[in-house]
Amino acid sequence: MVLKREYGDRLCSEPEPGFNVTIQYDLTQLPNDIDELANNAALLKRNCFASVFEMFFDYQESGDINRQAIINYRDDETMYVKAMEDRVTVVFSTVFKDADDIIIGKVFIQACFCIPNVYY
Repeated sequence: MVLKREYGDRLCSEPEPGFNVTIQYDLTQLPNDIDELANNAALLKRNCFASVFEMFFDYQESGDINRQAIINYRDDETMYVKAMEDRVTVVFSTVFKDADDIIIGKVFIQACFCIPNVYY
């Protein structure tokens, strides 16, 4: 498990109410390299996502294919992950709420994927 590997004993077995993960630091026993500690704490969200990807890379590598996950990472946005024989596929559903974001998203899709008509 990525979180156990990265946070060790700092990872609480019971998260704070309303949260999925809690890491706790004893401020009376901080290491000499506080910058590294702070950076590692700041990477919590990244490490949560990494744990999903590592698990699916392991599935793919071991041949345990056709596994899939649906992760609701925001109220109206979802990530789909699927292990297949020769790849792990990740699809992000994204909702553009701001008018400028909608335009940027449309330009990105048209430019990168050469889709002539994109509708939102």
